[in-house]
Amino acid sequence: MTDFGHSPEGYQKKLVLPLVMQHLTPVWVTFLGLGAVSAAVMSSADSSVLSASSMFARNIYKNVFRPE
Repeated sequence: MTDFGHSPEGYQKKLVLPLVMQHLTPVWVTFLGLGAVSAAVMSSADSSVLSASSMFARNIYKNVFRPE
């Protein structure tokens, strides 16, 4: 028994992890868990930006502006 009251439906199915952490764990576990998920998402975004800038520097800048 939780204070959520019913099974997730519709758009709530996407929010299962945050709902579980909010309703089934202590507040400090929720804080650390959601912080870890946020850090993982930011790390993935950072990696994609770094990859794009590396490819730009290698393919465009090196070949067009510094061909030697």
